[in-house]
Amino acid sequence: LRVSEGAPADNFLGDMRCVPAEAAADLVNHLAHRGECLEAGHFISTGAASVPQLFGAGDVVHADFGVLGAIDLRF
Repeated sequence: LRVSEGAPADNFLGDMRCVPAEAAADLVNHLAHRGECLEAGHFISTGAASVPQLFGAGDVVHADFGVLGAIDLRF
């Protein structure tokens, strides 16, 4: 993640998860231990893999998802 040609955002390290599928699997396992489950139509938000960045009017936010592609958002 990069805002208006600034330095790339740092990734979360340590206990934070950077693999959304792992975070979703942990959620499903946690719910199963409580006797609950996800159902069709439920939404999972696994959070961010990088430190949040400030941006405002006139900024361009560039996100690169590797083999999935990249996107630029202009504000």
